[in-house]
Amino acid sequence: MVPFDYKISFESNNAPWLFYHISKLDNIESKVLKAEKNSLIFKSVPSEKISHYLVWELESIHQELIKIDVKIHIVDNPLTEKFRIITGNSSIVSSTINYLKKLKKKLAEEELQFRWDRLEENHLDTASCLCLTIEDKISEKANGMNRNIDYLASYLPKGKKDPPRLYINSINLNQQTINFDLCFKVPEHYVLPPLESNDIFVKEQPAIKGLAQAFYGNYSQSHRGWFKAIQKLNHLEKELSTPAAEVFYDSPFSFKPEEKWKSILYFSTSELN
Repeated sequence: MVPFDYKISFESNNAPWLFYHISKLDNIESKVLKAEKNSLIFKSVPSEKISHYLVWELESIHQELIKIDVKIHIVDNPLTEKFRIITGNSSIVSSTINYLKKLKKKLAEEELQFRWDRLEENHLDTASCLCLTIEDKISEKANGMNRNIDYLASYLPKGKKDPPRLYINSINLNQQTINFDLCFKVPEHYVLPPLESNDIFVKEQPAIKGLAQAFYGNYSQSHRGWFKAIQKLNHLEKELSTPAAEVFYDSPFSFKPEEKWKSILYFSTSELN
């Protein structure tokens, strides 16, 4: 017996976790069913009526290509709906196909806005930093930075600040949440004024030795590069270790087009279990 009612297949050069991330952003109830080295399976319920649900099976063929099967499972009136599928009159199939077409078109358009380089050996030296810890959804990373960056920067000398950086303490892909320190490197020999908030602290951030990947595009979307780095590492039998660090070399004040904003993710790795 076929364990699904209809299947739609396509390919993408985006990372598997990006599709789960987008499903969450679209306010679709989603749950990871299985996450393995080069595959991800998750369930999504696209409507409150729960007439059906989708199971997404994403397989990473190589570092730049994934195969996607979206399987429709009918819950409400399955026999009637199966007849509609056979006769080509299923609104559930039509709406799912339309959703996937829009998703593919959106991702194709975004390929002009974002890109990432190959993984390269690199390191980030230890640094004495002024920091503030933020815990939020991955999608809210940039908003958390924007809410706090001016206040954090106000303790440092004007015109002498290094690019802002965030140190990723932990990342939960299933929950799509992140805990990170938003930091500025404290200039050498600079004496900080008294800190007026208990949330702000000075920390000797560790050196990060291993690999790096440059991302080009609006920093609010740099987690797309994280997902891609995770996909690449899995093909090398490795996984990204924390803490990792991302340094943002451009911003709106760089007066560059967004697609040329550069950030670099520095990280060490461990063997994949």
